[in-house]
Amino acid sequence: MGLALIPKLSVNLNPTYQTPEISLQFNVRNADPTQVEKLATAPLENILSQLRDLDELNSQSRYGSGNITLRFSKNADLAYKRFEVATLIRQVYPQLDEKVSYPILQSSGGDQETESKTILRYTVRGPFASYRIKEIAQESIVKPLQNIAGIEALQVYGPIICKSALIFILINWKPMV
Repeated sequence: MGLALIPKLSVNLNPTYQTPEISLQFNVRNADPTQVEKLATAPLENILSQLRDLDELNSQSRYGSGNITLRFSKNADLAYKRFEVATLIRQVYPQLDEKVSYPILQSSGGDQETESKTILRYTVRGPFASYRIKEIAQESIVKPLQNIAGIEALQVYGPIICKSALIFILINWKPMV
């Protein structure tokens, strides 16, 4: 009986697999592409190029913004790579020009099977120290949103040492089944 069902099994000869990838997006106030390259893209590329398992590094510098895409080898642990990238950014960010915003990271591909997606992203700035802005954001934004059904995760992050106080809040939505 079992052998008779073998031809009915579906086989995918070319399984879909996305290369593990991390992208960074950043802004540089009032800067042309050459300035964006000099003030942000080049210093970030320089520090990120030392990552192990990095197969490809691409970047774009535009008026007022830039992005860097990192593609890793198939066996790279994407969560660990994201941690490494965030650590390197934290190290280099204090040396970047004050016009440069803190880079926002997004990851995709690899073996991660996420049904969630970011539906809201807040950037909070203020005249206070980063830790105080984080406290205010936790109290005013995160706490009220925590009890909403379908919200999978709320992340509050930002640089510990920053020229301008800046906190990011990501809200991930998990569809109800």
